[in-house]
Amino acid sequence: MTRKKTKIGDQAVRSRKPVVKCKKSTGKRVRSIAGIGPDEMYRALFEEAPDPILLIDAGTFEIVDFNTKTCVQLGYSRKELKKLKISDFEVNESDQEIEKHVKKILRLGKDCFETKHKTKEGKIRDVYVSAQTVSIDGKKYIQGIYRDITEHKQR
Repeated sequence: MTRKKTKIGDQAVRSRKPVVKCKKSTGKRVRSIAGIGPDEMYRALFEEAPDPILLIDAGTFEIVDFNTKTCVQLGYSRKELKKLKISDFEVNESDQEIEKHVKKILRLGKDCFETKHKTKEGKIRDVYVSAQTVSIDGKKYIQGIYRDITEHKQR
């Protein structure tokens, strides 16, 4: 058997094990990659996703987590972005409209829509948002994945 080299983030892993294997964990099948646990694998998928991802507390509407691509797209450092609310970069909706939209997503379970975001530099970008509810440790969140479609709309 040849050695397989897998890279997850900055971590290179060499293993004689198959690249992907399944384990049983609390009755659910969980995949891990060559010695990397499921937590590390999912964190890598989150951080290295090609699109910005936000995790929003469904009760407070606060941003609780985001990936690096979110910082790049909006032009903020992680420290700066942690202090922002959705209304700090959302152009089309007021605080009340954002709250109403979040409640709609909670009621329906998901929503896809176009909106506009303002970067730190003040540039307005057209974005397509795919949002859905997720439950983590019994608490409701909204996962928002968005894509900058500004150039596409200009064609």
